[in-house]
Amino acid sequence: MTNSLRIMCMLLGLLVPSLLWTQESISGCFVPAALVHSSIVVGRIDEVRRVADPKRTTVLVGVEQYLAEDGESSRTIEVLVDWDPKVPTPIRAAGKPAWQNIVPTVGKRLLLSVSPWQSIYRARCVADLTTNESEILRAEQRLLQLAALSPDKEPEEFEKALNDQSAAVRYYANLRLTPSRRTPEMRQRIFDKFAPIALSMHDPRRQQAIEFIESDYDPKSPDGVLSSQVLSFMADLAADPDAQIRSAAVQYLFSKYFSDLKIKSDPSHLQLKDREKVTKQLQKDIDDHRPYSEQAQKLLAVIGGNR
Repeated sequence: MTNSLRIMCMLLGLLVPSLLWTQESISGCFVPAALVHSSIVVGRIDEVRRVADPKRTTVLVGVEQYLAEDGESSRTIEVLVDWDPKVPTPIRAAGKPAWQNIVPTVGKRLLLSVSPWQSIYRARCVADLTTNESEILRAEQRLLQLAALSPDKEPEEFEKALNDQSAAVRYYANLRLTPSRRTPEMRQRIFDKFAPIALSMHDPRRQQAIEFIESDYDPKSPDGVLSSQVLSFMADLAADPDAQIRSAAVQYLFSKYFSDLKIKSDPSHLQLKDREKVTKQLQKDIDDHRPYSEQAQKLLAVIGGNR
């Protein structure tokens, strides 16, 4: 275990094994927040461009493979490095530097989620692939295999990969299984597979399972049987004991009923297991001034008014 790979829990003052941190870092490059207007690449650092101001250090990355593309796909990209080991990192409420505890050196292989910034790129997530850990190497190899699939093989293989032992591979498979690639039968299989996991309070895959179920919603058929099932499932989660889960559920439902979507679902199709429990929890979250209380207020009017 090396000092350069200890971090994920550092904001809490904890040290974790490098293997666990690196796996979590790879997974982090596929979560929704890291994917907005971003490309995901596997590449190697060809050059480190250091300047007097450490905040302006950049690296030239030779791209070996695009796992996801947003815009142009250059074979060489210049990426800003937002962390320097000589400069203390302040404890911030919103995240950590993308490069934290990763020292840029020529030849280092990386997985990055990047987005255009000024004339170069800024990383949203960086994971160090320069490792001998077998699990990391297996996950990387699996990601590259999935990225190289022929279009006719993709849906079937991506569905299988949702069950992969690597969280990063599961995230990537879900990313590539866009709504147009999911048949009704596939949607139902995914829902049936991950709904029990999403309801298991202590399953480490829970949050990811919820995201997979969210992705099962069909925007072209918002009142279809499975779309209604997805929305009803998420509405039940608005009464979950975990406030983070409740927040995610409320904001997801808010996006479906109160956004600018051209086709919206009819809330009267919601089939809640315990409507009273959900409405009471929504009201409590409103009274407690939760960060999502405004969305909860509007959602309460919808759920409470449709029985």
